[in-house]
Amino acid sequence: MTTRKTPVVFIPGIGCTGQMFRTQIEDLQEIMEPWEAPLYPVDTIEEMGRLILKNCPFDRFAVVGASMGGYLCFEIYKQAPDRVIALAPVCTMPQPDSVELAARRLIMNRQIINGRWRTMWGAIIRKCLAPSRRDDTAIATEVISHMTSTCPDAFLLHQRAMASREGYEAMLGDIRCPTTVIAGIDDEVITLRTQAAMQADIPGSHLIAVRDCGHLPTWEQPTKISQALSRWLGYTEALAA
Repeated sequence: MTTRKTPVVFIPGIGCTGQMFRTQIEDLQEIMEPWEAPLYPVDTIEEMGRLILKNCPFDRFAVVGASMGGYLCFEIYKQAPDRVIALAPVCTMPQPDSVELAARRLIMNRQIINGRWRTMWGAIIRKCLAPSRRDDTAIATEVISHMTSTCPDAFLLHQRAMASREGYEAMLGDIRCPTTVIAGIDDEVITLRTQAAMQADIPGSHLIAVRDCGHLPTWEQPTKISQALSRWLGYTEALAA
């Protein structure tokens, strides 16, 4: 008997591609059919969500999104709730940027415009990693190589999209599909407390908190993230049966 595979849309974080999920896609290939959504070069979250929905090859699907991809999980559900069968927001939050964070994004954009695209990442990646992993040069080198291989012009647009996005707090209570929030216990960019509060507002949802993990979980703890997504897909299949 052939096992039915769940269609899953993977949405990366800013500056990344679907390659950030390569371990999860390999580990779960027997139970899911993946599509790596591109981050389209537009400057609003709403338009990115619309383009992902327009180009998605699946009529109905589950969605995994990390960081900015997590914002897009909520945006896609907001635009097309009948198409979404499950959500897995990873290291993300429903709130809009604070005034201070939006200002920091604009400062970063100026650094990029002034030619610091390849030199600014070291300090940023260090903050994103769990304290226990900040001396792991292999992870840092891999992430920096991945991010600097993407287009800085698109990154500038996506920074503006995040700085201007609206919040999703008001819609959390209306989410009716199986949802698992995956958080790094040591995430200093979006804290576990923030993510746990978000999960508590989503009816019937689950929280998986990963130890020794910061804001880059698919690099820091790839096997544990695969296991978390396998559990999430198990919840989804059980409810669909």
